[in-house]
Amino acid sequence: MIAVYNRKNAAKILDVSTETIDRYRKSGKLPYHKIGKRIVFTESDINAFLGACAIPATAIPTTGEKLKPRYVIVRKESCVPDVE
Repeated sequence: MIAVYNRKNAAKILDVSTETIDRYRKSGKLPYHKIGKRIVFTESDINAFLGACAIPATAIPTTGEKLKPRYVIVRKESCVPDVE
């Protein structure tokens, strides 16, 4: 079974407002599906959006141990519109 989220839950996952979810969806940056009149987001939709916005971060170990690279979500013009 595929996990499906409404806009309120998608907003919680992405830590943004429901209005921002609507902006991302309408601009085509956040994929979505319609089931009847309901607009829903799958886990793969949210992951695709996050993947488009992720930039690999360089990990700088401070204790001499090797750290795995992590991904940091940053504001890029290609995935997040300016807030007016």
